[in-house]
Amino acid sequence: MKNIFKIIKIFFNKNFSPKYKIETPKDKSDDLKEIKNTKKYKIKIVTSYDDKFKNIGDITSKTFKKYAAKYDYVFENVKMPKMDRPYAWNKIKILLDEIQKNNFEYLLWVDADSYFNIYEKNISEIIDEKKEIYMAKHYCEVHKGTKYKNTKLTILRINSGVILLKSSNYNFNFLTKVWNNKKFINHPWWEQAAIMDIIGFRADLNHNLNDHIGNNILDKIKFLSGRWNSIPSKLDLSMEKHNPIIIHMAGMKNEDREKYLKKNILN
Repeated sequence: MKNIFKIIKIFFNKNFSPKYKIETPKDKSDDLKEIKNTKKYKIKIVTSYDDKFKNIGDITSKTFKKYAAKYDYVFENVKMPKMDRPYAWNKIKILLDEIQKNNFEYLLWVDADSYFNIYEKNISEIIDEKKEIYMAKHYCEVHKGTKYKNTKLTILRINSGVILLKSSNYNFNFLTKVWNNKKFINHPWWEQAAIMDIIGFRADLNHNLNDHIGNNILDKIKFLSGRWNSIPSKLDLSMEKHNPIIIHMAGMKNEDREKYLKKNILN
């Protein structure tokens, strides 16, 4: 009798076993998959804001300074240059200048409407020396309908509010291309739209969902966990970003940013 059951088991395993290997999709973000890099790097944290943003920037920059002190990095609130472009483009000009100075191995730009929420994660740990550019991307609703009822289309959109760059010739040339991508000077997303165009993530720009494949520049980009650039939703923390390192108050009115800071930092 045992031999009969053994034969049946062999028969079923041979003829009815799955033909395809089913794998759970893997999150490729740094926090969830990598061995920590323990090497120490010379890093400069940079931000900039004007007088209209002073009430916010003076608060958030204290967190940048605290983070820099914890890991022996340098922080500078760079005086915003005067130029004939929307203020968001200052980021590109400042980073180009910093790369030319060549005083640091990496530059961490953080928008002034962002702040460090926790300090236990060292930015050096996520560095992969094969990569040049580090930033997060978020699932966002695409401005294009779908034929399926009660269904929305989403797409991964980069966010340049927090960006870590190797201080290199590659990034000097990359940022120069961004600066020269003048058709996006007055786009609502400014320099971010220029970056999206250059790396081949254009679906948000031209509403063509097939134009979001990217190009060989992606080989030089490491996409970070959303913990490094967590955007609150409806003035509260987005639940998909557990225990965020940096909270980025993107898209808020300044009065709402001040309320958010008062609620989450000052008290």
